[in-house]
Amino acid sequence: MQTEINRKFYGEVTRTRKLNHFTIINNYFSSVKQTPPHFHSDSYLCFINNGNFETSSENMKLCCSTGDFIVHPAGYKHFNNFLSDNSDCINISFSEKYLNKLPERKSLLTRFRSFRNPTMNGIIGKIIHELKFTDNFSELIIEGCILELLGYLGREKHTDSTRFPGWIKHIFEYLNDNYANQFTLDDIASQVNMHPAYIVNAFKTHTGCTMGGYVRKIRIQNACNNLSTGISLSQLALECGFSDQSHFNRSFKKETGLTPLVYRKKILKN
Repeated sequence: MQTEINRKFYGEVTRTRKLNHFTIINNYFSSVKQTPPHFHSDSYLCFINNGNFETSSENMKLCCSTGDFIVHPAGYKHFNNFLSDNSDCINISFSEKYLNKLPERKSLLTRFRSFRNPTMNGIIGKIIHELKFTDNFSELIIEGCILELLGYLGREKHTDSTRFPGWIKHIFEYLNDNYANQFTLDDIASQVNMHPAYIVNAFKTHTGCTMGGYVRKIRIQNACNNLSTGISLSQLALECGFSDQSHFNRSFKKETGLTPLVYRKKILKN
């Protein structure tokens, strides 16, 4: 498929609000199953209000579901493969002129990635509520919420972030290298010579998620990347670190809202 410039958004745009430096687009996908490869002229932050889909670039695939945020840098080529019938997204587009004024702001939106942040979910909820109003006070509230999102986005760093202590970075490396293996909390603690109870609490404090949730996310992401192959679900479960297919099914549905079998059928259908 030919790459095209897309300054708008696919799907049915149900609401749009333009502010000085930001544009909010609420788009809904009911009949669109896949978008062609494209890129956007401005960087934007996408929040999945409802639905499940894959968003892919040439060298990365993100398996996304309700509650996820996705960072889309300006000019980054990607396409979407929708796995649920009714997907609903809130997109906040940032003018490059605004981002270029402050390099630290621009740096927040330069890496294609997905993440979860419950606090940011609450801020998005405020924005959705204020979109119902058209007065000047609503615009002030929305702009304040967007600035707040940028602030939390600055904290939402990943494994290469300097805000994490060295021992947490080491745990990230260990989990990413060993997600397919069976390991215990004591195994992880031995990697950094710390007490297991301290690690559990400190990990959640620094990252905003539990260690188990982080491992499950890695395993499910890798499973999504391989569901389009001919590998059996039972074998895929083992290769992604799940004890059996039943455990895999429960975890996969909890993370994506779909069973692995339904997810695979939708990928192959699209």
